[in-house]
Amino acid sequence: MHLRFVSRLLVLVALCLSAVSCQTTEDLLSVRGSGPRLFGSVLNADLDARQADPGAETGYGIQRVDATGQVYDQVYPGTGTGGTVGGTYPAGQGEAAPGGGGSYRLNFENAQIQDVVRAILGDALGVNYVIDPEVSGRVSLASARPVSRDDLIPILESMLRINEAALVTEGAVYRVVYDTDVGNLSISRGQPDAGFGLTVLPLQHVSAQTMMGLIDGFVTRPESIKVEVSRNLLLIAGTASERRTAVETVLSFDTDWMADQSVAIYPVQSVRAETIIPELERIFETQDGQPGANLIQFIPMARLKAVLVVSQRNDLIRRAGTWVKRLDQVSPAVEQSVYVYRVKYRDAKLLVEILSGVFGGSVVSTSAQSPGAQVQPGLEAFQSGTGAEDGFPEDDEDLEVDQAANSEGNTFDLVTQTPPSLGGTDLFASSPTSSGTGGPRFSADTANNSIVIYADGETYRKILTALRQIDVPPLQVAVNVVIAEIRLNDELRYGVQYFVKSGSVGLKDNVGSVGLFNSVANTISRELPGFNFVIGSEQSPDVIISAFDKITDVSVLSSPSLVVLENQAATLQVGEEVPVTTRQSQSNIDPDAPTVNEIEYRDTGIILNVTPRIAENGVISMTIQQEISDVSSGASTLSPTFTKRRISSTVSIASGQTVMLGGLIAENRESNDTGIPVLHRLKGVGDLFGNTEKRSDRNELIVLIRPTVIRQAQDAQHVAEELRSRMWNMQRSANQ
Repeated sequence: MHLRFVSRLLVLVALCLSAVSCQTTEDLLSVRGSGPRLFGSVLNADLDARQADPGAETGYGIQRVDATGQVYDQVYPGTGTGGTVGGTYPAGQGEAAPGGGGSYRLNFENAQIQDVVRAILGDALGVNYVIDPEVSGRVSLASARPVSRDDLIPILESMLRINEAALVTEGAVYRVVYDTDVGNLSISRGQPDAGFGLTVLPLQHVSAQTMMGLIDGFVTRPESIKVEVSRNLLLIAGTASERRTAVETVLSFDTDWMADQSVAIYPVQSVRAETIIPELERIFETQDGQPGANLIQFIPMARLKAVLVVSQRNDLIRRAGTWVKRLDQVSPAVEQSVYVYRVKYRDAKLLVEILSGVFGGSVVSTSAQSPGAQVQPGLEAFQSGTGAEDGFPEDDEDLEVDQAANSEGNTFDLVTQTPPSLGGTDLFASSPTSSGTGGPRFSADTANNSIVIYADGETYRKILTALRQIDVPPLQVAVNVVIAEIRLNDELRYGVQYFVKSGSVGLKDNVGSVGLFNSVANTISRELPGFNFVIGSEQSPDVIISAFDKITDVSVLSSPSLVVLENQAATLQVGEEVPVTTRQSQSNIDPDAPTVNEIEYRDTGIILNVTPRIAENGVISMTIQQEISDVSSGASTLSPTFTKRRISSTVSIASGQTVMLGGLIAENRESNDTGIPVLHRLKGVGDLFGNTEKRSDRNELIVLIRPTVIRQAQDAQHVAEELRSRMWNMQRSANQ
């Protein structure tokens, strides 16, 4: 984006400068009323360098990427050590109790039933309650872990049932009454043993039903443990020692099995995770009865296209990651997929042409514009589409990406002919596809400036590598050109070349450059008619023109400044279109028929065409076509005579160097006879009655070209600031 902004700004400045360079000071003064607005908008423009947004590179598989744009492994080492066994009853390792309304720890030792009911119903829950006088006795109630507010009522009911009581709800009032139905717990009637009570144990990590199956055989009285499924609780009845033993046994099983496990997520890019899981299980021998059973687990993650590895041993986690990378290999027969590459700097259609020419020698055609597009002789184009309603074939393996383009219908057909550059080798002979195309397919999404690619993973990575090399910001060249006409006086009678090399102008050949440009100058000399003169970066065209202006008359015909993309032609034309008769016809049957003239318009004036090419070492190769043409005679007729001076060549210079092209000398001779009519034409004595004045004017056309490479935003800022400073100088000159 910043390149487009700077390019538009430089073009605006260049056009303004070109227009001003062709006007005189009087012309500037005549438009002074509009001048401040014109100069103000340009001189006050924001020329600060802007950086382009690098954008996000579209990939596939897991979307987490690092600074280089590559997916990376995610390893989460285990930190826990399981549950705590022995000692006092733990409170869930500091964890909050599930459910809502806060958590409570119950601790009643040989307390009256009335006190327990009051503490739970009155103090904790704040509800109205009534206790039957027949309900009495002492109980011991403790919770190994904090319990939630919602669990208090079920715990109280269980305690009352053990003591032959029940909790009945009547409206908003709870009634505690005597009940002869004790329940399923085998608790002896009468006074219990010392320390007999009930322990409520909420489970954190294992369900209550599963826990009963685990502890069966480890406790002396399994029938004394009741399961509360809805709350995931265990109610343990018995003496203090029995309850302690049961609680320790339960807590040894109620542990977070993931607490001491290490987990790793290893993404795979070339194959599906489900494909390599059996291979990993065979390598680590994780089947039942094998040495690695239960030591490590492999779980496929289709959504992330990754393998989840779980193990208590970090060395096995690392070893599994190594084997995942080893097995993540592309098979030649891997299923093809659709990828979308969002172009950053260039045109998607142009990149499709390049890619189709490299990966399979395809020929690009636009089906929307030419349904029956022809291909080169000897090539066979694939037909896109299979008649499905959505533009795709019914079989996913035969997916045609040609129809995946935008609604504009810009699709490109792949032709199955190996390019000559590949030496006759079929690039995709080892990568057959289910659709039988033998290679990738490309389609340009012009609306989003994206490329839709249908290829296998291995081929797509090759395509992506090529795209990263060719989808780069285009280089630009700022070209400062001065076209001037120098009158050859006595000091310049031998032409500008002789005068410059004599040193009289104050400039030296190849000033400020290196020895490389001596050979460059010789090359230009062989290519150009006339002469050339390479001047180093110390001199600008303005300095050279000022040096010539001190000794002769210099007329600047044009001083354009252009900004052009590399390998793109820039054209500047300042002049008029002159009508020229190319054909006349009249009817031979009717003598009064009018004469019909065919008129063409021919461009005249100053025409400059520049096409730059930038080498890796910074040398700029420019194809230059410069033409100066004008009407010499017959301007008022339809058959004028034109004068034309043209320079056409290719030069190579460094960025910032100035090359001067010239040597085109034009001579105008005039003869003016004055004297007494008739008498000054008499032979012998005519000179006594008149005078003959002869004058000869010799002018030489020179072209000064100074290109500057714009590689980044700072270079564009410097060029724009230089042009703006020139406009400041012109404004000051116009106001003087």
